[in-house]
Order: sequence, then C-alpha cells, then structure tokens
Amino acid sequence: MRLSFRSLAFLPLAAALVAGVACSDGDATERESAAEQATAPAAASKAAEQPTTVPFAAPSQQSGAAARASTPELVKRVRPSVVRVQAGSGQGLGTGTGFIIDERGYIVTNNHVVTAGTGRVATTLKVDLADGRTLDAKLIGRDERTDIAVLKIEASNLTPLRFADPAGIEVGEEVVAVGFALDLGGQPTVTKGVVSALERTIEEQGSDGSLISISGAIQTDAAINPGNSGGPLLDTDGNVLGINTAGLRGGSAQPVQGISFAVSSPVAQPIVKALMEDGAVRRGYLGVTVSGVDRQRSEALNLRVNAGARIERVEPSSAAAQAGLRQGDVLVKVGDVDINNVGDLTRALTHNGPGKKVKVEFVRDGQRQSVELTPGERPSGT
Repeated sequence: MRLSFRSLAFLPLAAALVAGVACSDGDATERESAAEQATAPAAASKAAEQPTTVPFAAPSQQSGAAARASTPELVKRVRPSVVRVQAGSGQGLGTGTGFIIDERGYIVTNNHVVTAGTGRVATTLKVDLADGRTLDAKLIGRDERTDIAVLKIEASNLTPLRFADPAGIEVGEEVVAVGFALDLGGQPTVTKGVVSALERTIEEQGSDGSLISISGAIQTDAAINPGNSGGPLLDTDGNVLGINTAGLRGGSAQPVQGISFAVSSPVAQPIVKALMEDGAVRRGYLGVTVSGVDRQRSEALNLRVNAGARIERVEPSSAAAQAGLRQGDVLVKVGDVDINNVGDLTRALTHNGPGKKVKVEFVRDGQRQSVELTPGERPSGT
C-alpha cells in the first residue's frame, strides 16, 4: 500500500495538500507573491521593536504533581490560548487552528492554514478567540519548509502557551491534541493519546509541486483530523510538544488509524523566533540540489552509506562549489546536525545561517571526508 501524508487544514472549497513519501527532494525553494514579500518585512519591523523570546518550560516547570492536572482541568486551562483561524481567498474559506504564544498577540499556526491550501497567503485572515472576539490577523511571517506561520492580533488579556523543554519529550508520554476538527463550531475538539515515536520525517507538497521534508516530527496516536492543523499537541502539564500538522492516508485516501504527526518543539522554536523577529527564516545557502538517501537507494547506486542527502547538482561559484563538493557526494553532517534526510539538511542550514562558517562532513567513494565552508544567501527568485 502506498502511503501519503495529508495536511490538516479544513478546506470545504479547496483540496487539502497531499504528498507522497518518495524520499527525493531538491534544495527546497519558497516562492512568495510580490505583495506578500512587501507585507511580511513591514509586519516584522514592528515585532523587532521589542526583544523576542519564545517561551518554553524549563524541566522544573514540566514535572511535579502540582503542575499536572486531569484532562478536563488541562483543557479548561489551555482553552483560552487556542484559537480558530479563518483564511479567506478567491477559492473559498479555509479554517484551521492556532495558539497564542505571546501576550503581545503573536499566534502560531501552520503555513498551509494561512494559504488555505493554495500556496499563496489568503487575502483575509481572522482569528476567533475563546471569549467570543473575532479579530483581524496580520501575517508576520511564514516558513513553507517547516509548515509554520506566525500571525499577530491587536488584543489584550491574552493567555499564551509555552513550548515544552525539547529534552523532556519522551516516547510513551501522554499527550492531548486540541483543535477545531472538521470546523464543527463551538468549543474545540480534544483527543488524547501518547507520543508514538520521535524523529519522524513528514513530506508534504510545496507550493511549486516539489516535496518538502520536515524532519524531527512527533508521531502520535491522538486522533488529528482536518481543521486540527496548527493546533497544539500538549503534554500533561499544558506545554506545547508540537504543532499538529499532518495525518496519514492510504493509497485510496483512506485514513490510517492511529498515525498523525506534529512539528516538534525543538524544530518549531527557532523558526517561530526567527519569524517573530525578522518575518522570515534566513537559512544558509550551499548552492546544491539534493535528494534523500535510504538503504534501498544506497544499494542501487552503490553509495556505501545508508542515510544522508546526496548532491545531484552544484551551482557554479556557490559555497559548495568553492569548497570542492561535487555531484554524488552524500552529506552526512553539517555543524552539529547529523544529516539522515533532506529535512535534516534544511534544519542544519536553519542553525547555520549566511556568513557563518561551518564544518560539512560527506561521503565520497565510500570515504568520509570534511570541508569548512561559509554558506551564502539564497539568490532572489530561487
């Protein structure tokens, strides 16, 4: 059976995004409309006026019976922080979920929620709060490669959630997913399960039709359905373990029971911080097109390495070209990040931005080698 991931915005008048699990992907690209490029930096400039912190719970805040609550008590506590996101466009109205991350009005959701499944930012964005208020929302920034977006509303008396300490996430721990599943109206849907696995890779279809790999995802058996996109996956203390993003469908688009995914706290936190500060994520640019490597592909190509990102093309005069990297090399580590797939390379270049010298390890003809290089800026229009 061929499996595919389905993003979980509820789009009555537009198809939800579907992507296969093929492991090949190029160096990811983001294409934004001219209007969007003009809007995001302007919105971000206001965010930059104040220091940005992305709150997360320290280990001491995550443990102890005093912090824990029953599921009904937990839901009552987090309900004011969970919002319904409406994204209107010429193709209809899409709805999803978001959660408040800062008392100044910053809200985290999915990129595919704010684009209403079209690849372009919706012409109108509104947020419904738990207290009945409906407010216009401004896009601060979005990152297609991690399916994360940050909105901002002008409101007072807001209750933010905190990200969980990345070191504290464990397989088997209980989780609660909160979101506006199927957009049924009224209070958000609540489902409960466990962390089934860590370090999964989600592959979704990008706005240009290419596959985008998101590594470090959390797999859960908590039921997550269309409309849950952008909502929080919470631990039993009410901290955000991840952002609910994708479900799994079989070859006939039938649900696969008990398998859903969330972008994890450690992946989300630096992205959210960058979007709040700058309106965009400035990743390092190596100047390569890559594809994923697994055991089967390694054997077929005699790569002698079972995981990584294989270079398919090197741009002339790029950082990779100047460092001597070439087609066929398999990238296995960038800085402190092990590269097991294309998503890991995206994550590594998030941490190693333009102008920051970094050690790159690769396998060529079965031999592990390394070079130091300085990633550049992604050329405009690519």
